[in-house]
Amino acid sequence: MYSKHIKEHKTSWGAPVLTATFPAYRSVSFVGSIELPKYSIMGDELGKLYGQMLLEGTKKKKKKDIQILLDTWGASLSFSTSTTRLVFSGRVRTVHFEKLLALVSEVLTEPTFPAAELASLKKRELGGLAMEAQDTRSQASIGLARALFPKGHPNYAHIIEESRRALAGITRGALVKFHNEVVGRDSLVFSVAGEMDEKKILAYVEKYFKKLPKG
Repeated sequence: MYSKHIKEHKTSWGAPVLTATFPAYRSVSFVGSIELPKYSIMGDELGKLYGQMLLEGTKKKKKKDIQILLDTWGASLSFSTSTTRLVFSGRVRTVHFEKLLALVSEVLTEPTFPAAELASLKKRELGGLAMEAQDTRSQASIGLARALFPKGHPNYAHIIEESRRALAGITRGALVKFHNEVVGRDSLVFSVAGEMDEKKILAYVEKYFKKLPKG
């Protein structure tokens, strides 16, 4: 219905920005992504933890502070990873859109990856792997993926024991190194839909994502 309203723009460094402006009860939704490197076995597990750890705190804000802000704005914000992209998405009232983009920029430029939160998350992930090891459907899926795709292919699957070893070896330092290597504005793709002036959208994307490093 609203496909005719979708327009493609470019930031000053060439990143595509898609906008679809239409009446939406004074709210906007957005999805952005940044390219990730080809994963190794460590990278598979590292990427999963990395996406979950980004909202655990920044140099200026603790996890609790971030959640209070989101609640105050009536906003949602999440980060996740696929085999090829870091994906972040959110929804907020139009009046708070700039503030939410500023927070996204802060999370991407100043994450702290707290060691205590990492330890807790690793325990949960290990628990999930233990359950997966007992799931016949999961085991069959892993076996099929290993038979169909060569090692290094995005759809190749690692056995549970490989994932456990990789997970055990992930440290805060590894997350920091991974972050410094992958986050950059050149591969950014960003889309926004909702009730907001198009010029303001482009101005905010330019202002806050230009803070990301090149590359």
